[in-house]
Amino acid sequence: MTAPRFAIRSTDEDDWELERELRLSQLTENSLWFSETLDEALTYPDEQWKMRARRGSQPQGVRLVAIEPATGRWLAIMGGYVGTLVSGEATPLLVSVYVRDEMRGSEIGITDALLGAVEE
Repeated sequence: MTAPRFAIRSTDEDDWELERELRLSQLTENSLWFSETLDEALTYPDEQWKMRARRGSQPQGVRLVAIEPATGRWLAIMGGYVGTLVSGEATPLLVSVYVRDEMRGSEIGITDALLGAVEE
């Protein structure tokens, strides 16, 4: 029997340094995919990263990470929340989707697992 390649859990404020490390990795890989640049993210104070990590425990949404069990290294992140349109209609939104390059691909299954957990 082989050990699972990843585990999924929600984020909390104590994860802020891991949150920062993964985001900086995202922006280093390709900042055109995201709404901020690496230079901007490097200026954020610790409280900004703590706020982002707290999103995993918000009542209107979820922020999940896939973690390598043996090392605790974050491999991927995905979030979802219910937003309100201008019309007042509630709508689900998928946000903060990122999978480290070496963990991409359907044979690994991180994206499918995270999406299923967000939907749940």
